Amino acid sequence: MLLTGCRLDLAGVVELERDASGVVAITIRMDDALLDELDDLAVDPTVEVTALVPQLDDWELERRVGEDRSITVTLARSFDHPSEVGEILRSLSSGLAAEDPALVIDIDLSLDDEGEALLSGDVGFRPPQTIGAELDGESLGPSAEELRTLTEELVRPLLTVTLPGPIETSDADRVEGRTLTWAVPIDGVRTVSASSSAPGLHEQPWLWAVVVGLLVILAAVGLARRRRR
Repeated sequence: MLLTGCRLDLAGVVELERDASGVVAITIRMDDALLDELDDLAVDPTVEVTALVPQLDDWELERRVGEDRSITVTLARSFDHPSEVGEILRSLSSGLAAEDPALVIDIDLSLDDEGEALLSGDVGFRPPQTIGAELDGESLGPSAEELRTLTEELVRPLLTVTLPGPIETSDADRVEGRTLTWAVPIDGVRTVSASSSAPGLHEQPWLWAVVVGLLVILAAVGLARRRRR
């Protein structure tokens, strides 16, 4: 896979709204080179996930094919309060064995009554320790160190968080508007933190509802006057 330039992007995604609800998702993007290699091996990486989703409460699956022939698989579920986010993300890796690869996200997210958000925690990606194939007690695959090196070359793990208000502080690698992105270390742990201020008045959804209502009323009044003339 290294020789063919394969790439797998793996991201934990959190989107927090002003009303304290939001969405947690895991996205897996496989580029065309990786898909070609899997096709040669007669492996469809989405089959097992698709079969598993109906057994998972509240999770939904989306499969999207890009113009570059890549495939992005997204597992997502909604939450009603940011206090649920940490437990949802921690539960994704809680049932795995120590030898299994895992995107480990241990974060806490809070939102106060004024709309100010606070994020803190740790993230990391655990590479596989073995491919599981043995003969007479001897592993048939690469060593744990070799697997870690391969994982560093093939996999790009990320954490992406969107907060409801303007970003005040963060140690993210990239900030685009209200969205922050951290590169997740492989075989290591990274501390992440961020905060956002309350959304401005122009960002309040109720304000836009009032504005639209006033515009409709003004348009109706103007139309009525024209008709009378």
